[in-house]
Amino acid sequence: MFLRQLRIQRSLFYLPLYWFAVTQLVNVNWSRSVLSLIILFFLLLPAANGFTFLAKSPGPYLKLKIICSSLSVIAILATAFISIPFTIGVVTMIVLSRLLDQFKLESGHFIYYLFHFITGALLFSLSFHGSSVVLKINPPLSGMLASGLLVTGFQLLLDNPGHSKKRIRLSGIFISLALLFTGYSYLSSLLFREFGVLLICFLPVLFFYVFWLRKQNVSEYDTNRMKLVVLFCTNAGFFLPFLMTRFL
Repeated sequence: MFLRQLRIQRSLFYLPLYWFAVTQLVNVNWSRSVLSLIILFFLLLPAANGFTFLAKSPGPYLKLKIICSSLSVIAILATAFISIPFTIGVVTMIVLSRLLDQFKLESGHFIYYLFHFITGALLFSLSFHGSSVVLKINPPLSGMLASGLLVTGFQLLLDNPGHSKKRIRLSGIFISLALLFTGYSYLSSLLFREFGVLLICFLPVLFFYVFWLRKQNVSEYDTNRMKLVVLFCTNAGFFLPFLMTRFL
């Protein structure tokens, strides 16, 4: 009933950050890694999305408030099975998200996109830390930058009610910059095949960005189709290298 308000589908846009982080690790603690995945992408993010909906939509959504609060509490409690730094990171993300909601900053504001950049960097860092056998606290800077840019690019595409070509163009620029830093991370780890697969998966994204920017008017149908292309290609582009590093 509340899946729309929790925006579960947005977690799928952020999911590549997890595959990317695990790809950067040689040894993985799979039990903690799966727990990190659940906490970050299926508890924390839906709760944050639900609170954002509540901040923008006045009304007695008591059940939704209880669900969001419960998801946040469960996420924090579950971090006890990982580490104190992971707990601090999760609490930081919750506090930043609530502050953003309190100030009611709309999409287009610099702070709004700065928040999403930080969110992307934190999601990558926490996925890297939680999945590491020795709980590393030094995630690759290039991976953090790539993840922050990627999430910012996603937000420009997702929060585009007027189907603005300017935002689509900016989204493409941020995602392209993210690919540059991702390439540095992959190549510095000698993951040449994996980076090649990533680039192949992103070719349809490049094609559709160029196609839509050449159109005179961009409709809601065009924007929604672009979202599906980006969602599928981005997840495939990071999931396949993940499989290659782990099982091939």
